Amino acid sequence: MNSHESKSKLLPQGLYERLVYADEVDQLQALADTHCALVDQPTQTQRREHLIHEVSSRLPELLDIVANATEGRIEQARAELKLIAHLIREARLNANDGSELRALADPLRLLLALHPPNAVPSIPLTGLRRPWLFTSARSDPSLLGELRAELGAVDHVDILVSFITWSGVRKLIDVLRMATALDAQGLPRTRFRILTTTYIGATEARAVDALAELPGVELRISLDGRRTRLHAKAWIFHRRTGFGTAFVGSANLSESALIGGIEWTVKFTEAADSDLFSAAAAHFETLWNDGDFNCTTPAMRCNGKRLLKHFASNGISQDEAMEMKSQLRSIHGLNFALKRISLKCWSALHQSVGMDGGATLLLLPQERGKRLSPRLIINVARAKRGVRHACYLFPIASRF
Repeated sequence: MNSHESKSKLLPQGLYERLVYADEVDQLQALADTHCALVDQPTQTQRREHLIHEVSSRLPELLDIVANATEGRIEQARAELKLIAHLIREARLNANDGSELRALADPLRLLLALHPPNAVPSIPLTGLRRPWLFTSARSDPSLLGELRAELGAVDHVDILVSFITWSGVRKLIDVLRMATALDAQGLPRTRFRILTTTYIGATEARAVDALAELPGVELRISLDGRRTRLHAKAWIFHRRTGFGTAFVGSANLSESALIGGIEWTVKFTEAADSDLFSAAAAHFETLWNDGDFNCTTPAMRCNGKRLLKHFASNGISQDEAMEMKSQLRSIHGLNFALKRISLKCWSALHQSVGMDGGATLLLLPQERGKRLSPRLIINVARAKRGVRHACYLFPIASRF
């Protein structure tokens, strides 16, 4: 009994999805005849996939064999190239359609980029072909650093995140401005499509505005604060070279997610996982055309008071509220007063008036607008009294 036969006899019970080796045929057929094994004929697609896997998994071993048979780095490189050339030559000799297989350069060369003069782009540390898992470990490349490198040379970017904050945009704004800079024809070098939400108030108006005002950026935002279905976080980098990449994980566009937080993000590539890359791109396209997302270009002035109300209904910071105050006055000509209320008052308002998360812009009588008790707010909301002064209500805590 040779080693291959002994190895085949020790196959554990369980699930498999691989090709059968010649020394296993008799044993597996006997097991199949006794209904102890499931062996089937692969389809053409399955046959191709498994043959490619077989070659790719065995190739490192073959390269080691020929390299170890020689001495010196130059001779080893030539021996490895000779092996590959032999495999390609054999395939060419067996081709009956007259097709030509392109020969590799000798010595081997690696193309990394084509770029304008004196504008060498940054190359991502994790490359453009292999998958990678970002776990925020200190020894790993940082997610922020890789996103910045990816943004340096890309034709089109699709971004899907639940929350966008100014702290996160600030970490990328310089490279985003360079990526969207206008060329000699007046067109942005890179185009962006961004989807986000106002859910629980985490998305900040200042961040949305900063992105939407960049040339070549289209931003759509879901204004339904009651819906929580968008939790996906993804960056899809499209390149005409065929070396696109996609980052899918748990990180929103915020400083804590990009730098300090414990986030997991998987990177996969168009070159190695074309089907997965295409599926991600297609699903983004579906979401982009979903009616739940509204165009915001530029962010605050496109949707005006409606967008401002939804930011407030989910909680905003004092600075954001002050900025909205200025914009609301300039857009709608309203005298605007900021009032901070307690969570208890906020809860009573929602329960008693039946507010749906979008009715937080209330008009209060001028003489009574200085003191906001739960009873007063509820009565005014029910009566809907028309007055000259607008009061913007938001809770003390931004999340509840």
